[in-house]
Amino acid sequence: MTDNDFSIDALNAARKNKSYGSPSYSTIVDYPDSLALGDTLFPLLYIYYMGDSSNKSKVGNTALFEKALSDYVLNLNGMSHSSITVEDIQLMSKKFSLLFSSACKDNPSWTWTFSNAVSTIMKKYTSRLDFNPKRPLGGGMYYKSTGTDGSSKFSTLPSIDSTNSSDVSAVMETLRILFENGLIDYNYDLGVRPINIFTGELAQENEDYTNMQSAAKYLGLPTQGIFTVNKQSKGSTMYHTFSGIDIKALASLNTTVSELDRLLQCSWSIHKGSSSTRPLGKSSSGSRAKGSRTIAGTLIFAMSDHHPLRDIIPDTYPGRKTQILNSPDTWKHLVMADEIPPFDVVLTLKNEYGKACITTIYGMEVVDEGGVLGIDNLITEIVIQYTAMGMDPITEVTLDESGEIDPFGIIQGNYSDMWRKREMIAAGVGFSDLEMDYEAQYDAIFSKLEMYRKNE
Repeated sequence: MTDNDFSIDALNAARKNKSYGSPSYSTIVDYPDSLALGDTLFPLLYIYYMGDSSNKSKVGNTALFEKALSDYVLNLNGMSHSSITVEDIQLMSKKFSLLFSSACKDNPSWTWTFSNAVSTIMKKYTSRLDFNPKRPLGGGMYYKSTGTDGSSKFSTLPSIDSTNSSDVSAVMETLRILFENGLIDYNYDLGVRPINIFTGELAQENEDYTNMQSAAKYLGLPTQGIFTVNKQSKGSTMYHTFSGIDIKALASLNTTVSELDRLLQCSWSIHKGSSSTRPLGKSSSGSRAKGSRTIAGTLIFAMSDHHPLRDIIPDTYPGRKTQILNSPDTWKHLVMADEIPPFDVVLTLKNEYGKACITTIYGMEVVDEGGVLGIDNLITEIVIQYTAMGMDPITEVTLDESGEIDPFGIIQGNYSDMWRKREMIAAGVGFSDLEMDYEAQYDAIFSKLEMYRKNE
């Protein structure tokens, strides 16, 4: 795609809507989504110098610019059977000049490519220029004087710094000098991919993609900038890692919280079934239907003189008690692990740098249990396999005033949201669209109770 293709649409749109006002990115609605400059000398050179009064003062031969513009318009109309006029480009040059300057600042990579291309052109044609001020008419074969008194206005070519993305003026000055001295023509190919002056991005050369942009615009869809970089802040992993000694396990059965000090390892697995829908006559599945979520894992305990899960059973729990001990105060509940009601396990992690995180597995129920006693075992273990109703992903937390993690609000004596979250998991609305509605219902109840308390 060339400059001509973009210019035709842009000029027709501007002339039709009479929108030649001052340029602003927030008000450009009358021009197409793509307007590219930079692959050929014109109209880039004309727009840059004639669209900016400060740049126009640098031009030594204005008539040459206007003559080239007329040739450009004639050539353009001859190729496209259009009716673009010189006045159209003159009216739009101011707007496009500012847009081009802004696009160069937004895309330093293109400016770097543009500078390198012009540097190559400068090395190719510099030898044909004669800057000797004592020879005002010039001694070079292709040199043409541009001063009103017949003397040269140029003492040397500008120094191009390709590492400076804002040094577009030196690049354009080089092109102007070469053009005004007749070394390059108005339709000279600069050998770079043009830049879209509306967005600062490289112009799209694929016609199909450009047509797709137009179709998306008519449908009210985004034509560009659909994908963006994630702006969410990311913390460093330094000082945010944990070892086994940093982990503490707590179990809650109803409202009783116990520490699982013999827990050696906790593993979990989350599985969500998925099945394919097979449309008739098509080999590929059109979509996949998601099933229910299953959470299961393993708890490994160090074996002692009693079952590790008996420590989480409250004293008020009904059931049999062992009577082989001397003192009734030390009697333990005698219950099988698979008879224990669903309980929660909270894993808290806190390292020596004060960083902490937490994860909770809700509604654990024992489904399998195993262990081995042998004379060759240095340590004996009890392995319990479980299923669970829900689980929270590991997330970072802030330590409380005492430097501890108190998810149940026991130390502070405050109300804990753990119970509310457990209720949502038990109701089957955890991590679903209904979770916010469930929270709103709780908030409404608490608000009314608080209002009644204040009115008493």
